[in-house]
Amino acid sequence: MEFAELSELVEALVDHDEIWTEWRACHALLVERQIGGRPGTGGSSGVAHLRAAVHRRFYPELWEARDAGIPPAPAR
Repeated sequence: MEFAELSELVEALVDHDEIWTEWRACHALLVERQIGGRPGTGGSSGVAHLRAAVHRRFYPELWEARDAGIPPAPAR
């Protein structure tokens, strides 16, 4: 796999992470609106549990690599 292809793959995976982060944030707001501060399903802390997970990453190593200065893919 060429560097440009690999770079595009990394960017696509990071985009995937960003989309899930946005979804988690919206989901936490929706749940807060519905149940307020009550416990969540399965005995979780509810909204607090969801908020704690908002910034969870699927690919933390890719974010670290980008932060270390690996250049992004060129724009198409």
